[in-house]
Amino acid sequence: MSGLFCVWCGTEPSPDLGLMDDQGAWRCPHCQKENAPPPSEATLQLCGACSAGYRIGAHYCPDCGAASGSTPPSQLQTEHGMLPSPFQPKWPVKPWFEESAEETQAPLCPHCGDSIRPPGAGEHPGPGYAKPPWNAGWDGRCHGCGYRFALAAEQQLHFKAKRSVNVKPSQRFVQTFIDEGIVLSGIEIEVREKSFYDKEDKELAHVFLSMGEVMALLRSSPSVNEILQKQWDWTCDWT
Repeated sequence: MSGLFCVWCGTEPSPDLGLMDDQGAWRCPHCQKENAPPPSEATLQLCGACSAGYRIGAHYCPDCGAASGSTPPSQLQTEHGMLPSPFQPKWPVKPWFEESAEETQAPLCPHCGDSIRPPGAGEHPGPGYAKPPWNAGWDGRCHGCGYRFALAAEQQLHFKAKRSVNVKPSQRFVQTFIDEGIVLSGIEIEVREKSFYDKEDKELAHVFLSMGEVMALLRSSPSVNEILQKQWDWTCDWT
């Protein structure tokens, strides 16, 4: 699989993972999105301004905003604001004026093998006209088996003290102009903590991160990540 890149997040999978099926489609091990059989030797275009890799077909570089040399934006997009912003977002976006069967086809559930949601567009309860993708209004559960796609981590710090972190799929509407908006897909992070004197867990934070932000953090400078992972927790005592 050498030379192939995920069209969604730019990851180059290891050639020994055996992810490709008989038709040449494969699921990215990093972002878990499905990649169709590539029409050529690569599924990634490189930005001529900053050399970042991003999805073929995108009109703007998600890192620096430069227009694509291979698939430049149309006059409709550049002069009439037919995208939610003048820059391609850091995560794939489905425009309100375009219909695509691929973007309304939900991925398969890894637990039951059926589609996570029935085929077709999701729900769009927000303002404005839209042709939403499959995940619009998704509650994070598989339609077939009911499996909940969520993450949870808990640290028991002492007999009474503990912390817990819960992550689940979410979405957030942001108005970008007088008559335009974008619904960001992402994750909702809830952090709860119980100290020695607390009788119940108390919520410390409730944060939304878009998928573009999550992936940007995961792909950030390796040297920064390496230093961050060298940190230690420590105890203290005042008796």
